[in-house]
Amino acid sequence: GGGGGGAAATAAAPADTSVLYTSVRVGAHTVPNRVALAPMTRGRASEQHVPPAYAAKYYAQRAYNDGAGAGLVISEGTGISRQGLGWYRAPGVWSHEQTEAWKPIVAATKAAGGVFVMQLWHTGRQSHPSVTGEPVVAPSAVQIAGEITTARGVKQPTVEPTPLTEAGIDRVVDDYARAAANAMAAGADLVEVHTSGAAGAAVTAVNTFEYCAFNTTAGGDLTYTDCDVECIGDKCA
Repeated sequence: GGGGGGAAATAAAPADTSVLYTSVRVGAHTVPNRVALAPMTRGRASEQHVPPAYAAKYYAQRAYNDGAGAGLVISEGTGISRQGLGWYRAPGVWSHEQTEAWKPIVAATKAAGGVFVMQLWHTGRQSHPSVTGEPVVAPSAVQIAGEITTARGVKQPTVEPTPLTEAGIDRVVDDYARAAANAMAAGADLVEVHTSGAAGAAVTAVNTFEYCAFNTTAGGDLTYTDCDVECIGDKCA
Protein backbone atom coordinates (compact mmCIF):
# COMPACT_ATOMS: atom_id res chain seq x y z
CA GLY A 1 0.00 0.00 0.00
CA GLY A 2 0.92 3.62 -0.05
CA GLY A 3 2.96 5.07 2.71
CA GLY A 4 3.91 8.46 3.94
CA GLY A 5 7.63 8.04 3.61
CA GLY A 6 10.18 10.65 4.50
CA ALA A 7 10.59 12.98 7.43
CA ALA A 8 7.55 14.52 9.01
CA ALA A 9 6.92 18.13 8.05
CA THR A 10 8.20 20.63 10.56
CA ALA A 11 5.92 23.53 11.44
CA ALA A 12 7.40 26.89 10.57
CA ALA A 13 8.46 28.98 13.50
CA PRO A 14 6.12 31.91 14.07
CA ALA A 15 7.37 35.19 12.66
CA ASP A 16 8.92 37.59 15.12
CA THR A 17 6.60 40.57 15.13
CA SER A 18 8.14 42.26 18.12
CA VAL A 19 9.71 44.94 15.90
CA LEU A 20 6.19 46.20 15.16
CA TYR A 21 5.92 47.35 18.73
CA THR A 22 9.17 49.32 18.80
CA SER A 23 9.37 53.04 18.18
CA VAL A 24 10.68 54.58 14.98
CA ARG A 25 11.76 58.07 14.01
CA VAL A 26 9.72 59.78 11.26
CA GLY A 27 11.13 63.19 10.48
CA ALA A 28 11.30 65.12 13.72
CA HIS A 29 8.81 62.81 15.42
CA THR A 30 9.10 59.57 17.35
CA VAL A 31 6.29 57.19 16.43
CA PRO A 32 5.61 54.82 19.36
CA ASN A 33 5.22 51.72 17.18
CA ARG A 34 5.54 50.72 13.52
CA VAL A 35 1.84 50.40 12.85
CA ALA A 36 0.17 52.99 10.63
CA LEU A 37 -3.42 53.79 9.81
CA ALA A 38 -3.45 54.05 6.03
CA PRO A 39 -5.26 56.97 4.42
CA MET A 40 -8.77 55.86 3.53
CA THR A 41 -11.08 58.08 1.50
CA ARG A 42 -14.20 59.14 3.34
CA GLY A 43 -17.24 61.14 2.27
CA ARG A 44 -18.41 62.33 5.66
CA ALA A 45 -17.70 66.06 5.48
CA SER A 46 -20.30 68.77 4.97
CA GLU A 47 -21.32 70.20 1.61
CA GLN A 48 -18.66 72.84 2.29
CA HIS A 49 -16.11 70.04 2.82
CA VAL A 50 -15.74 70.76 6.54
CA PRO A 51 -14.79 67.61 8.49
CA PRO A 52 -17.39 66.49 11.06
CA ALA A 53 -16.87 66.74 14.81
CA TYR A 54 -17.30 62.97 15.21
CA ALA A 55 -14.16 62.42 13.13
CA ALA A 56 -12.25 63.15 16.35
CA LYS A 57 -13.61 59.89 17.80
CA TYR A 58 -12.99 58.02 14.54
CA TYR A 59 -9.28 58.88 14.46
CA ALA A 60 -8.68 58.71 18.22
CA GLN A 61 -10.13 55.19 18.34
CA ARG A 62 -7.57 54.06 15.79
CA ALA A 63 -4.55 55.84 17.28
CA TYR A 64 -1.88 54.37 19.56
CA ASN A 65 -3.88 54.14 22.80
CA ASP A 66 -1.08 52.54 24.85
CA GLY A 67 -0.20 50.09 22.11
CA ALA A 68 -3.66 48.99 21.04
CA GLY A 69 -3.64 50.92 17.77
CA ALA A 70 -1.56 52.79 15.20
CA GLY A 71 1.30 55.03 16.22
CA LEU A 72 1.19 56.82 12.87
CA VAL A 73 -2.25 58.04 11.81
CA ILE A 74 -2.64 59.26 8.22
CA SER A 75 -5.78 61.18 7.44
CA GLU A 76 -8.22 60.52 4.65
CA GLY A 77 -7.47 62.31 1.40
CA THR A 78 -7.93 66.02 2.15
CA GLY A 79 -8.48 68.55 -0.61
CA ILE A 80 -6.06 71.42 -1.13
CA SER A 81 -8.63 73.40 -3.12
CA ARG A 82 -12.13 73.16 -4.51
CA GLN A 83 -10.64 72.66 -7.97
CA GLY A 84 -8.71 69.60 -6.85
CA LEU A 85 -11.45 67.91 -4.85
CA GLY A 86 -12.70 64.86 -6.70
CA TRP A 87 -14.71 63.12 -4.03
CA TYR A 88 -18.15 64.23 -2.93
CA ARG A 89 -18.15 65.42 0.71
CA ALA A 90 -14.49 64.64 1.22
CA PRO A 91 -12.87 67.11 3.64
CA GLY A 92 -10.69 70.01 2.65
CA VAL A 93 -8.11 72.16 4.39
CA TRP A 94 -8.06 75.25 2.19
CA SER A 95 -10.42 77.44 4.23
CA HIS A 96 -10.37 78.87 7.73
CA GLU A 97 -13.55 76.98 8.66
CA GLN A 98 -12.06 73.67 7.54
CA THR A 99 -8.79 74.33 9.37
CA GLU A 100 -10.61 75.14 12.59
CA ALA A 101 -12.69 71.96 12.30
CA TRP A 102 -9.55 69.85 11.96
CA LYS A 103 -8.07 71.19 15.22
CA PRO A 104 -10.10 69.06 17.70
CA ILE A 105 -9.76 66.03 15.41
CA VAL A 106 -5.98 66.29 15.37
CA ALA A 107 -5.86 67.07 19.11
CA ALA A 108 -7.91 63.96 19.97
CA THR A 109 -5.66 61.77 17.84
CA LYS A 110 -2.52 63.12 19.46
CA ALA A 111 -4.04 62.79 22.93
CA ALA A 112 -4.45 59.09 22.13
CA GLY A 113 -0.73 58.87 21.39
CA GLY A 114 -0.80 59.08 17.61
CA VAL A 115 1.46 61.08 15.33
CA PHE A 116 -0.97 62.77 12.92
CA VAL A 117 -0.21 63.05 9.23
CA MET A 118 -2.58 64.93 6.94
CA GLN A 119 -2.72 63.59 3.41
CA LEU A 120 -3.12 66.37 0.87
CA TRP A 121 -4.47 65.72 -2.59
CA HIS A 122 -5.42 67.29 -5.88
CA THR A 123 -7.35 64.65 -7.78
CA GLY A 124 -6.63 65.95 -11.27
CA ARG A 125 -8.69 64.31 -14.00
CA GLN A 126 -10.54 62.17 -11.46
CA SER A 127 -12.64 65.14 -10.37
CA HIS A 128 -15.96 66.26 -11.84
CA PRO A 129 -17.59 69.69 -12.28
CA SER A 130 -20.62 68.56 -10.28
CA VAL A 131 -18.34 68.18 -7.26
CA THR A 132 -15.99 71.11 -7.71
CA GLY A 133 -18.04 73.62 -9.69
CA GLU A 134 -14.89 74.17 -11.77
CA PRO A 135 -13.37 72.75 -14.96
CA VAL A 136 -11.42 69.51 -14.55
CA VAL A 137 -7.67 69.98 -15.04
CA ALA A 138 -4.81 67.57 -15.66
CA PRO A 139 -1.38 67.50 -17.35
CA SER A 140 -3.02 66.68 -20.69
CA ALA A 141 -6.45 66.21 -22.25
CA VAL A 142 -6.61 62.48 -21.53
CA GLN A 143 -10.00 61.44 -20.21
CA ILE A 144 -10.56 58.55 -17.79
CA ALA A 145 -12.73 55.85 -19.35
CA GLY A 146 -16.12 55.05 -17.87
CA GLU A 147 -18.02 56.68 -15.05
CA ILE A 148 -17.12 58.13 -11.65
CA THR A 149 -19.10 58.85 -8.52
CA THR A 150 -20.11 62.51 -8.42
CA ALA A 151 -22.27 64.76 -6.24
CA ARG A 152 -24.75 62.93 -3.99
CA GLY A 153 -23.40 59.57 -5.07
CA VAL A 154 -24.66 59.80 -8.65
CA LYS A 155 -22.60 57.97 -11.28
CA GLN A 156 -21.78 60.17 -14.26
CA PRO A 157 -19.48 59.90 -17.28
CA THR A 158 -16.04 61.38 -16.78
CA VAL A 159 -15.15 64.58 -18.60
CA GLU A 160 -12.15 65.45 -20.72
CA PRO A 161 -9.75 67.53 -18.61
CA THR A 162 -8.27 70.86 -19.59
CA PRO A 163 -4.44 70.75 -19.74
CA LEU A 164 -2.83 72.85 -17.03
CA THR A 165 -1.02 75.97 -18.19
CA GLU A 166 1.99 77.32 -16.36
CA ALA A 167 -0.33 79.77 -14.60
CA GLY A 168 -2.55 76.85 -13.62
CA ILE A 169 0.45 75.00 -12.26
CA ASP A 170 1.40 78.07 -10.22
CA ARG A 171 -2.06 77.89 -8.67
CA VAL A 172 -1.67 74.21 -7.77
CA VAL A 173 1.71 74.85 -6.18
CA ASP A 174 0.29 77.72 -4.14
CA ASP A 175 -2.70 75.60 -3.12
CA TYR A 176 -0.44 72.80 -1.84
CA ALA A 177 1.67 75.27 0.13
CA ARG A 178 -1.37 76.94 1.68
CA ALA A 179 -2.96 73.61 2.54
CA ALA A 180 0.27 72.43 4.16
CA ALA A 181 0.40 75.59 6.26
CA ASN A 182 -3.23 75.14 7.28
CA ALA A 183 -2.57 71.52 8.22
CA MET A 184 0.24 72.65 10.51
CA ALA A 185 -2.01 75.35 11.96
CA ALA A 186 -4.54 72.63 12.74
CA GLY A 187 -1.87 70.79 14.72
CA ALA A 188 -0.78 68.10 12.24
CA ASP A 189 2.69 66.72 12.81
CA LEU A 190 3.41 66.00 9.14
CA VAL A 191 1.81 66.24 5.72
CA GLU A 192 1.76 63.64 2.97
CA VAL A 193 1.33 64.65 -0.67
CA HIS A 194 -0.91 62.22 -2.55
CA THR A 195 0.55 61.54 -6.00
CA SER A 196 -0.63 58.13 -7.19
CA GLY A 197 -2.53 57.38 -10.38
CA ALA A 198 -5.11 59.78 -11.75
CA ALA A 199 -5.36 61.53 -8.41
CA GLY A 200 -1.73 62.62 -8.75
CA ALA A 201 -2.21 64.06 -12.20
CA ALA A 202 -1.87 67.68 -11.18
CA VAL A 203 1.29 66.92 -9.20
CA THR A 204 2.67 65.15 -12.27
CA ALA A 205 2.19 68.34 -14.24
CA VAL A 206 3.95 70.36 -11.56
CA ASN A 207 6.86 67.92 -11.62
CA THR A 208 7.03 68.04 -15.42
CA PHE A 209 7.57 71.79 -15.32
CA GLU A 210 10.18 71.36 -12.55
CA TYR A 211 8.47 73.84 -10.25
CA CYS A 212 9.34 71.78 -7.20
CA ALA A 213 11.98 69.28 -6.17
CA PHE A 214 10.15 65.96 -6.01
CA ASN A 215 12.19 63.15 -4.53
CA THR A 216 10.49 59.79 -4.97
CA THR A 217 11.18 56.23 -3.94
CA ALA A 218 11.42 53.40 -6.45
CA GLY A 219 7.71 52.88 -5.97
CA GLY A 220 6.96 56.49 -6.87
CA ASP A 221 6.00 57.73 -3.40
CA LEU A 222 6.61 61.42 -2.89
CA THR A 223 8.72 62.10 0.16
CA TYR A 224 9.65 65.77 -0.04
CA THR A 225 8.80 68.96 -1.89
CA ASP A 226 10.61 72.25 -1.86
CA CYS A 227 7.25 73.98 -2.29
CA ASP A 228 6.04 72.93 1.12
CA VAL A 229 9.40 73.45 2.83
CA GLU A 230 9.22 77.20 2.36
CA CYS A 231 5.83 77.19 3.97
CA ILE A 232 6.18 74.81 6.89
CA GLY A 233 9.92 74.77 7.54
CA ASP A 234 11.19 72.14 9.94
CA LYS A 235 7.80 70.43 10.06
CA CYS A 236 8.75 68.47 6.90
CA ALA A 237 9.99 64.89 7.19
